[in-house]
Amino acid sequence: MTNLWQSALYTAIFPFDKLFSTELSTDLVDKISILLTLDLHNDVLLRLFNLKRIKIGYSAACMQHSRHNKKPLKKFVQVAVPAPLYSCFDYLSPNDVDDKSLNPGCRVLVPFGRRFQIGVILGHSDTTKVAAGKLKAVQSTFDAEPVLPQELLKLLKWAASYYQYPIGEVIHTAIPSLLRKGKAPSIKGQAIWRTGSGPVDPDTEFKRAPRQLQLYRFLQHQHGGASDELLNQQFENWRTAMKSLVAKGLAIKTEQPCLADAVASAEAGPELTA
Repeated sequence: MTNLWQSALYTAIFPFDKLFSTELSTDLVDKISILLTLDLHNDVLLRLFNLKRIKIGYSAACMQHSRHNKKPLKKFVQVAVPAPLYSCFDYLSPNDVDDKSLNPGCRVLVPFGRRFQIGVILGHSDTTKVAAGKLKAVQSTFDAEPVLPQELLKLLKWAASYYQYPIGEVIHTAIPSLLRKGKAPSIKGQAIWRTGSGPVDPDTEFKRAPRQLQLYRFLQHQHGGASDELLNQQFENWRTAMKSLVAKGLAIKTEQPCLADAVASAEAGPELTA
């Protein structure tokens, strides 16, 4: 049976490499790596190579097979760190994270000096000028998709170059405060304030709180509720009084969706005539 395997492999391989070169042929290794994917017996391959019809390393064939079947890794990650330096820094890419978390514009936690910093990925590279022993790895990732779109990232790079300012500090300034601290990105809707549902006797409830009474009666006349912007226009320092109303159950806060439903909010057009 073994001789049969040898004969079959010899017939499959050698017609494609007629010169039988003593040097490693890339095309030949590709053909052998394909045979390896068929789960052929490794000992049979080794015995075939030992016949010295060709001089080829079995390990080289396996490496080629691995290269064809493994997903390429983003070896080095270029990260912009908030520091007064005019370049980004190379870090080793972690192997246990999704590639999407290492796209340009994503945040990562990296060792920087004696502490850890949150930086933003600017790109990737297969080579680095840093000595292998000095390279550090990305500690963790934060985002499944970039928090900075490519158009904005390109603009920030241009601004840093034009104004001769450290790229890490430019990007750090452009990111909202909570994102700088590693918080998850979220979009909050507009806050709307309304009166509570319980009955209230203003003369008793607000006897010593005229500010609360003024704010409460204003909310009563706002059937759709009052936004922060509207309250800022009507009152100064209204939040303390509003906090007291909420504590008493006399005011509630709701959050309006960021994007209103265009279909639901669309007004009916004029009636058409024939």
